Amino acid sequence: MSEHLQDSLRLRALNCLKALQEDLDGIEETEEDLKLHIISDHVLMLKNILKGAKKVPESVPFKMVTEEDLEKVGVTRKQLDFEPVKVTKLMDALSESAENEIADLHAQIKKIYAHVNMKYESCSHMIIEAILLTLAELASTQTRGIVILPEMKITQGDGVCISHPVSGYELWLSGNVDYMVIEYQDVKDYR
Repeated sequence: MSEHLQDSLRLRALNCLKALQEDLDGIEETEEDLKLHIISDHVLMLKNILKGAKKVPESVPFKMVTEEDLEKVGVTRKQLDFEPVKVTKLMDALSESAENEIADLHAQIKKIYAHVNMKYESCSHMIIEAILLTLAELASTQTRGIVILPEMKITQGDGVCISHPVSGYELWLSGNVDYMVIEYQDVKDYR
């Protein structure tokens, strides 16, 4: 739920409470039944307003996300396995230009391993960048482009929402990301 919508719901609830207070100010203590009836009406209005309000999702910076946070939204850790038969089948379906891109990627990764000390995390970024560039080339078409934005900061208000498909639990992620990949329509007016 957007912050604007939540503010609107809060304002409606506050107005409802203010109206209740005004109604109750004019009633004598002896008119107890009337007072209870008015309170019941206002409580019912508040209940209906708050039904539309959704619990504010938890917001966590990327670097602070725990395995428990990810489990709450249905993300589980699994091993990435490549089945040679399926990889070969995919390779057979590639166009000639895609095959050339993959061959270039393979050669580039070999060079990286030959010349870069891979003991540090930052060194692995060279491999990730090579893979992202190749994927961007493969996914780009005449009408669709891919852009890679390194070192992006995502503010809390613009966070990325991950939602559990069954429970509906939401987690908003914000902070710094190493890479953001964006797909866009490749129209000359946009460039």
